[in-house]
Amino acid sequence: MVARSRKTESARPARLPTGERRDQIVEAALKILAERGGRHFTAQALAAEVGVSDGALFRHFSSLAQVIGAAIDQVEAILFADFPPIDADPLDRLGRFFQQRIAAMTAHPYLSHLLFSDELAQVAGERGAARMVEYKQRSLAFVRGCVDEARRRRLLVDGLTPDATTTIVVGSLMALAQRRGLPGRGGAAAQLDKKVWTTVERLIRRPSTTGER
Repeated sequence: MVARSRKTESARPARLPTGERRDQIVEAALKILAERGGRHFTAQALAAEVGVSDGALFRHFSSLAQVIGAAIDQVEAILFADFPPIDADPLDRLGRFFQQRIAAMTAHPYLSHLLFSDELAQVAGERGAARMVEYKQRSLAFVRGCVDEARRRRLLVDGLTPDATTTIVVGSLMALAQRRGLPGRGGAAAQLDKKVWTTVERLIRRPSTTGER
């Protein structure tokens, strides 16, 4: 009986400070939505993913809707940490943004799927879905602002329109972000990220403009 009691105690999840447990629940929610979709986002699934009871789950959040709200807050915090990047050269600024977003996707592997699908928006309600749209629009506006400034300063390749440039940058970023769902990429991923941005910059920057002000 004693041995069984010790085994039961060891199987219980470690008691975490409230803030850490809330973060764990939010991360688990993002994982479930990315891997299984909104139809499988339930209290039971979330509690099982975290390793706690339903009752313990709702000691930290009053409802699943509150969990979703916290998850959307987390997405915003990740995406817009150190935003906007600062650099006098708009294309260098754009490169910083590009690398920051890829680093965020690498650190949070479920984020890329949620950004390029509507799984989170579907369970977020009208207000939450609108917030997700706003995040995408804010990011796109930053890219376009850098591109328009580069065009005014004659930093873009002759004949390359702002629309085409924006499409090249955003399309490359999306392609790399979607690859974040592939496991076991290790150091090769970081090398690919750098090579992709270097290639993009060569495509869009007019020769001999690096460092011009």
